Amino acid sequence: MSANMVTKQHIDTLVGAAIEIAHGHNSRMIYSWKGHFSRVVYAKTADQVGKMLWATNWAGLRHYYGDGHPAYTDWTEDVKGYVYHEPESLADSSIGGLIKAVRSYVYQACEHPHWETTEAKAFCDTLVDGLIEQLSEYQDAPWLIEEYEEIIEAREQAAKDATQAYLDEVRQDEALLIEQVNADRIAREANTLRGI
Repeated sequence: MSANMVTKQHIDTLVGAAIEIAHGHNSRMIYSWKGHFSRVVYAKTADQVGKMLWATNWAGLRHYYGDGHPAYTDWTEDVKGYVYHEPESLADSSIGGLIKAVRSYVYQACEHPHWETTEAKAFCDTLVDGLIEQLSEYQDAPWLIEEYEEIIEAREQAAKDATQAYLDEVRQDEALLIEQVNADRIAREANTLRGI
């Protein structure tokens, strides 16, 4: 699979998700990179964030293909001229669909040689975290998994079952032994009566 430049609509969707969905309507998405830079995503920073995302995608493609490759197109003017427009379909987007859009962007942009420390990666990681938190399954799930009690109970039950199985086997062996002893005693008494 080859890397591509994502569409403006794709960038608008990512920025819109960060503004509208990822952290609810009453809070703003804030992300940090390189340990000390931070940015708040809201309407006033949307153009700047979109330009940064598109520029990182383009930088990754330039690194991947090189300037002389036939797939290379000069996106300078498009990136510089980026202006955020809220996508009409954003309200209809599923959380899973938005997470996939982020993953798709990451696939296209990650060829950047310093991807791991880019602002774009920090944005994407924070956006995915925020989107996951919006999932009802996530919201309804317990924060801590209370399995230790269940594990202890299961182990205790397994030990009881193993003990019971052993005792049943011992009783069965004991019954066979008693049966054998009784059969031997009866045979001896019969032989005694017959004079053998």
